[in-house]
Parts: sequence; C-alpha cells; structure tokens
Amino acid sequence: EYVALGEPGALAHRQVENAVLEMLPLTEDDARSLDEITSETKASRGTLQRVVKTLVEQGNLSCCGAGKRGDPHRYFKAVVSE
Repeated sequence: EYVALGEPGALAHRQVENAVLEMLPLTEDDARSLDEITSETKASRGTLQRVVKTLVEQGNLSCCGAGKRGDPHRYFKAVVSE
C-alpha cells in the first residue's frame, strides 16, 4: 500500500525541517551557525537557508549574531510562551 507524502521537494524540505528542529539547542548561548547545521544535517546549504528562513518566519527558531564575518547568524529553538 502506498501513501501520498506530497511533492518530492516538499518532502525533502519537511525532512530537513525536522532534522534542524531536533538538533538545535534551546538557548542562545548554545546556538549554532548555518555552517555547523550544514555539517551536522548533511543537507545542502541552499536547502538549509530556505528551511531556516521558513522556521524563523514561523517563529519556531530565533536568531542571534550580526550575520557578518566573525559574528555569523546563529540559530536556536524559539521559546513558545503561553
């Protein structure tokens, strides 16, 4: 029996999202750069950039760092307040 999981690109995006959310820390002190995320997930940098952008826009990730040499953007899970 087959189950439709969606378009191949959407499925890959969802898999990378899950991997990113599983590996990222909860605190800014332990935040990881895009290079660190790339090496740990083995996903392409372009895919990770799109996934991280989406997760930040959705409020699932927070970002710190200036985004320049010596102070790259670093990402961690956003704390959801109730």
